[in-house]
Amino acid sequence: MSSATAPKFWKLLAFRLTLWYGGILAVAALVCFLISYFVMVSAMRNRTDADLLHEATLCMKAVQAGDISAITNQIDNDARAIGTNDIFLLVYNRHGERIAASDLSTWQDTNLSPSAAQPGLVGQPYYRDAFGSKHHERVRVLTITTGNGDVLQVGITVQDDQRVIDEARKAISLIMLAVVGVAVVIGWMLAKRALVGVRHLTTTANTISRGALDRRVPTSGSGNEIDQLASTFNRMLERIESLVKGMEETNDNIAHELRSPITRIRGQAEAILTGNNSLDGYREMAASTIEECDRLLAMINTMLDIAEAEAGVMALKMSPVDVNALLHDICELYEPMTSEKSLKVLVDVPEAMVIRGDVQRLQRVVANLLDNAVKYTPAGGTIRLTANLNDHHAELSIINTGPGIPAEKLPHVFERFYRTDASRSGPGYGLGLSLAHAIVHAHGGRMSVRSTPGDTTIFLVQIPATD
Repeated sequence: MSSATAPKFWKLLAFRLTLWYGGILAVAALVCFLISYFVMVSAMRNRTDADLLHEATLCMKAVQAGDISAITNQIDNDARAIGTNDIFLLVYNRHGERIAASDLSTWQDTNLSPSAAQPGLVGQPYYRDAFGSKHHERVRVLTITTGNGDVLQVGITVQDDQRVIDEARKAISLIMLAVVGVAVVIGWMLAKRALVGVRHLTTTANTISRGALDRRVPTSGSGNEIDQLASTFNRMLERIESLVKGMEETNDNIAHELRSPITRIRGQAEAILTGNNSLDGYREMAASTIEECDRLLAMINTMLDIAEAEAGVMALKMSPVDVNALLHDICELYEPMTSEKSLKVLVDVPEAMVIRGDVQRLQRVVANLLDNAVKYTPAGGTIRLTANLNDHHAELSIINTGPGIPAEKLPHVFERFYRTDASRSGPGYGLGLSLAHAIVHAHGGRMSVRSTPGDTTIFLVQIPATD
């Protein structure tokens, strides 16, 4: 593919697939990290709140007892156990006056007024975050109101937790960058691997466009969608190659078959022009020309019918067909020819055998097969027509005695313009069996031939009994 026609990089399917793969993997990783982050933060917050509530519960027992010295002792014990730089405890009476507190020298810049606490219902803890201490940037504060109206405040530093959270954020950011990079690389590799079959398909198509119809797309045998596409493409190529070869052979055969009648027409016209002919001579030449033209038109029409049938575009007028009546009508039509050669024609068909098909097309099939049998059955021979239903198919057999067909010629009898050595001396173009075969195929059926040289030849037609 030249650079002038090459698509932009961002328009490539591999690039878009890479974005999808990388984006999905990055989003999935981000969601997982965010969930983990919020779970971690929530667990730290719950742990801090549980510690605050534990300290508050111990102090509330002293507060409810109303003994100031007991309250002070409890506060001092809790502060010493944890450290005055990490925790503070305060008790306000119902009038908002501070009645007990731990060492607050570290917490001077923190808003510790009971009004800032906005306490909730009696006995219900209220949590908030406080800022401003010169030693502690963030403090978690619990406020709870006792039954007699006293207010207890407990605050504990969460700076260590905050440092852990900040480090976690940095780690998540770095990991996300690494994940995005890995996701892009993996996405590109997956996209390239997924498109290997497409590249093979494109390469093969480009090669075929230059005339190499024998090329095929390689398959991996995995049975995936790309493999199925390649197999379908290969079957299409086989069909195209077969049709192209058939067209080439047909063109050669048509050229050969047209040469003789055209040469005859030209020869007659030249003889008339160069000779001193009467009116009868001109009439004879015109009649001969018309006859040759009729033969050419018949051949061309037959070729068109075969092409329509093989291309699958033959218009079939489907209707119920009485097979018994069909065979007897055709045999009656050929009775003068069979009588002339003293041929015995036997018809063995069930009385009520009806299939669906195009009556006129099927008549042509039987007529061509019977005409072929009449031509090659020696005088006094026998032709047998049988029909029966077998596994939802109608089977029609036309059997004739005679010289038969050599085994090496059997695969070619349905080819257009193919004629055996014995038939070349007789009339015809070698299209009758090809047309019959194409019509049967258009009905969804099959046609085959078996022959025993010197004995019999059997043409078997199988057509679906229903649509």
